[in-house]
Amino acid sequence: MKRVSILILAVLLVCSMAFSVSAAQSAFTKITVSAAYPIVTNAPDDPGKKPAGFVDGYGIGNTAKDDVAAFTDLDFGDTGASTATMGFAFGTEGGSSTLLMYLDDLNSTPIATFVTTYSGGWGTANIKDYTQNVKIPKGKHTVYVKWTNATGSLQKLVFGAGTATAAATTAAPAASTTTKAAAPAASTATKTTTASTTAPKAADMGMVTSIFALAMSGAAVFGLKKKH
Repeated sequence: MKRVSILILAVLLVCSMAFSVSAAQSAFTKITVSAAYPIVTNAPDDPGKKPAGFVDGYGIGNTAKDDVAAFTDLDFGDTGASTATMGFAFGTEGGSSTLLMYLDDLNSTPIATFVTTYSGGWGTANIKDYTQNVKIPKGKHTVYVKWTNATGSLQKLVFGAGTATAAATTAAPAASTTTKAAAPAASTATKTTTASTTAPKAADMGMVTSIFALAMSGAAVFGLKKKH
């Protein structure tokens, strides 16, 4: 009975560890914004406007100058990143919106500048892709996107792998280029959901397997000692 109890305790330990062990969000798969991610901070000097945040069908909407979206705990692996692509919708004909991208520190020099233009509307059907060259080092980082002069809907980010020797850039690049044609017009957003402060996680099953093996080994050793 004692050995059975030990095995049960080992299994319970492994199950509990499975919920606590997690991995960062990969920067190289499309990061689609949601109510849970990224973390959105509204400009402190604009309390009268509708708060920026996730709006279903639009992405991060109701934005204005100095609003910030923080993509936390992005994993750039062993290569870092050499390109950044932003999916963005801007619905004012003849206008544009400029966004800055920062790495880890909003007080640092931007690593990219995105100048977005009219896309036919504000919704997910109207996004354009804008790509910039960047130099992001390997490892886990937080990427900030800051609106500087106008509104617009941020809907996705994705990064292209760089080289193992990639280092953070020290100067803001030139304006980005458009790679996707505009879609038909759509109405502006009216409903906002506040973003939570938790980034998406995925269980690290390799570590869980190792913990399980160690637990089973300990149970087996204990059983042998009891026999002797």
